[in-house]
Amino acid sequence: MFIEIGSSPERWRREDAGQAVARAALAAARATSIGTAAIGLGGTHYCPKFTKLAIERSQPFGHILPKYALNNVDRDFLRYAVKRTLEPVDKIIVDWKGTSGDEKKRLLPEVEELGMHLERA
Repeated sequence: MFIEIGSSPERWRREDAGQAVARAALAAARATSIGTAAIGLGGTHYCPKFTKLAIERSQPFGHILPKYALNNVDRDFLRYAVKRTLEPVDKIIVDWKGTSGDEKKRLLPEVEELGMHLERA
């Protein structure tokens, strides 16, 4: 789970923000599973396309790896991400425009070899 209050000490000191984050984390931890999850690859730091899918389609994500982290991703890393996701993972969603051609060329065979369904976002 990733929850962020902000990126400055002033925001980190806000007690109301800390309580809101704590309530959100506890609610998420207590929630029941809503089916299968996905792994998200590509996009910017905050991954707006995956956030949109999570909100509009109630698409749960086990892991989201933005484009700046993709050079560290290989088949073993993807396998580990799938294994470490609580819900069963049935697909990998790629931010198509937010992933370089070289990274797609390198990662798509890895996704295929894992037998995962690939979805473009």
